[in-house]
Amino acid sequence: MSILNNTFHDIQHGIVFEETPQEGSSGLLIAHNLFTEVTQREASIEEAGDAALAAGWLTATDAARNNWSDRAADEDEESSIDIFGDDGRQGIEPVTYASRDPSADNFLKPTDPRIRNDVKTPTAGADPWVGAVAP
Repeated sequence: MSILNNTFHDIQHGIVFEETPQEGSSGLLIAHNLFTEVTQREASIEEAGDAALAAGWLTATDAARNNWSDRAADEDEESSIDIFGDDGRQGIEPVTYASRDPSADNFLKPTDPRIRNDVKTPTAGADPWVGAVAP
């Protein structure tokens, strides 16, 4: 399963798995996602599961790459899944958008060129920027 080039904005949780994956599960790709104004966790397991086991899903090279969040890292979150391994960023400056109106053509279009320019090594299959909309 691939979760690529999404913008998660003004929410409590980003990516939430209901339960811990079965042992031996693999093949999850989470890359080029932008998390802004997320109040709790970017990626987690809802049922009190083992986030370390869930990290086993992310075993392939570049499986968790170029995910950015304006929320500072919080190491005390047991159910959080680390999706910031390769070229990920946490605690980035707040992202401004051209529009926050869902009916606008430029809805959640970042105005900051870093969202595109700072992606030095795009993940295969992903657009060469972070988030759903190119800056």
